[in-house]
Amino acid sequence: MNDAYVIAPQCPTMWMDGGNGEYQNGEKGSIYAKGLFDLIDTYVKNNPDVDTSKIYIGGCSNGGYMTMEMILKHPDYFAAAFPICEAYQNQYITDAEINAIKDMPIWFTYAKTDTTVDYTLCTEPTLKRLLAAGAKNVHVSAFDDVRDTSGEYKNEDGSAYEYNGHWSWIYWDNNECYEGDLNAWKWLGQQAKATSVVVTPTTKPTTKPTTKPGTDTKTDSTVKTGDETALTGLSFMMLASAGAYIYLKRREQVR
Repeated sequence: MNDAYVIAPQCPTMWMDGGNGEYQNGEKGSIYAKGLFDLIDTYVKNNPDVDTSKIYIGGCSNGGYMTMEMILKHPDYFAAAFPICEAYQNQYITDAEINAIKDMPIWFTYAKTDTTVDYTLCTEPTLKRLLAAGAKNVHVSAFDDVRDTSGEYKNEDGSAYEYNGHWSWIYWDNNECYEGDLNAWKWLGQQAKATSVVVTPTTKPTTKPTTKPGTDTKTDSTVKTGDETALTGLSFMMLASAGAYIYLKRREQVR
């Protein structure tokens, strides 16, 4: 069977004391992280058909923060992570923690017009440290802004409507995240722990709506719909900005 369990907890919004970072790696963040991990691990243990080599974690905003918290505390548990507009400041991540997650498949997503989370303090420097540490399967979709790609919503001048720059999860939810020709959802479904991990080299952006951090490449307004992508074994749920997603792929049944 090509099925997946989806755990979609609504994460608390106050572990960072209103976003000031006071609880980064502190007591409150640790309490919430332990509770979330216990929830996942208990679910896995109670459902023996879960394929423990294919547990994926991700989330947006505070959910992205908790995604980083979880993989930093449990670097060997998850098969892949996809933090979106994540709010975990790089200054709180040690070199030892970078080395612990550098071999984990990770896909970062953010927009450069984000005024809620400063990506120059969070995603961008963390990504650079991971690459410098030798990460081979870490990718990024860095958008210039967040715009409607359906053609349905437009500004008065007829241009695509521009959303709040923090809402980069729109691109992820619509399966519009690419790095070059590599599609994020397709990539995610290929990841597994141990020797079955699929390592895909970082590719230079082409005309897809992504740019590398620190470049001047402009985002192309044309996006792929992702209709050609087979999302085998995955399910999806959209949550609020404080949400986290955990995908647990079920074991393939032997016919």
